[in-house]
Amino acid sequence: MDKRSDAQARRCPSSTALKFGDVQVAGRARMYPVELALRVHAAWVMMARYLAEQRGLAREQQPAWLDDGMMARRKGSMGGLRIGHGYDVHRLVEGRPCIIGGVDIPHERGLLGHSDADVLAHALADALLGAARAGDIGALFPDTDPAFAGADSLVLLGRAMAHIRQLGFELLDADCTIACQEPKITPHRDAMRKNLAAALGVELDQIGVKATTTEGLGWEGEGAGIGAWAVCILEKR
Repeated sequence: MDKRSDAQARRCPSSTALKFGDVQVAGRARMYPVELALRVHAAWVMMARYLAEQRGLAREQQPAWLDDGMMARRKGSMGGLRIGHGYDVHRLVEGRPCIIGGVDIPHERGLLGHSDADVLAHALADALLGAARAGDIGALFPDTDPAFAGADSLVLLGRAMAHIRQLGFELLDADCTIACQEPKITPHRDAMRKNLAAALGVELDQIGVKATTTEGLGWEGEGAGIGAWAVCILEKR
């Protein structure tokens, strides 16, 4: 090994270890941010438990979150939390209503689709179903089924949430982004949040909605359609 490689090895060891009392946490110098965060959290919980034990606190006298933190570490996961991501897009055409987040926005063109083509509700439904590993909105409400022709997407969103609750999950938080050059979304954002929260049976502050233009770039910027993204966190009950 040359001098440069030897110096790099000393600066960046292949493994590291943290030790609290008789508990040692081994780690790697290179790891993904989520893995690093989980390892740091586990080490912090271990340190807190060790200090509590050194102070002579019995297990029942120690903070409850220590048990929760250790349980999450033992599972080697996020402790029952699931993250979901959804994306949807619909073309803008003449002769259709422009319904986004349950709000009928006055516009010369609307969104084309089998249902009411609510791009925001569809993206959020896909995020929820994805987090629960329950497929997607197309599988749950296929566009080949005449029963869903012209359907209210908020109703479909509510049915998707009911399905997710039957699987034992509850929504903790969701955040959504709408991409379009027009129509303007900001004046209707609060109404959209209220509609989505009501459809899901959650509090208003659990739902975020924001919008962005693409500075005239791409099909959104050209006004050909509207896209929406959604992310959510579910908790296994």
